[in-house]
Amino acid sequence: MDLQRDEEALAVFTLLTQEYPELPDPYNNVALLQARAGRPDLALQALQNALRSDPGHRTARANLGRVHLMLAVQAWEQAAAAGPLEAHTQRLLDGVRALLASGLSTAAPR
Repeated sequence: MDLQRDEEALAVFTLLTQEYPELPDPYNNVALLQARAGRPDLALQALQNALRSDPGHRTARANLGRVHLMLAVQAWEQAAAAGPLEAHTQRLLDGVRALLASGLSTAAPR
């Protein structure tokens, strides 16, 4: 992941989730890679799996919040495609985009 070889990293972490489904960290990293690729729906699934194996995994829980924000941005952008957003919704969209600029977190000590 650090080398920005995301597709290779995704293959490795996906394999790790299959070999060690009880570990939350590979799922968290799959989520990070899916989110980076613009696939928040798949990131959401991976984080739900991480939290099934460890409901107290703080990094996965924090990333879940970020993925929900990504999904909100998608919904607001789809609404904007049909016409201008209300000023309040546009401010929310702009604020959430700024928050998301920091990205998701890799596995860290809990």
